[in-house]
Amino acid sequence: MTETTIRPEPRTTAYSLIRAVALDHAARDHRGDEPPPPNLGMYNDLTSVLERWRAAGTLREDSLLLAEWLAVELCGYLYGRLNQDRDRL
Repeated sequence: MTETTIRPEPRTTAYSLIRAVALDHAARDHRGDEPPPPNLGMYNDLTSVLERWRAAGTLREDSLLLAEWLAVELCGYLYGRLNQDRDRL
């Protein structure tokens, strides 16, 4: 097993979460106002990653890095979505 299999990097996990959320958002747009069903695959993947980090004793550090990656990506997304309107961001 590679280290990535044993202990996924926070940026890899963040990318997977961002991709899953984007796919859910796209699915919602195609169905009108009805929300998509819960993404159990994303839930299971995230739970598995967090459990592996906890078992490896790295949960605190890696979860903080994951939150940082997600926050940076969210800021970038919102900045682009709000047409670079810094006041609204």
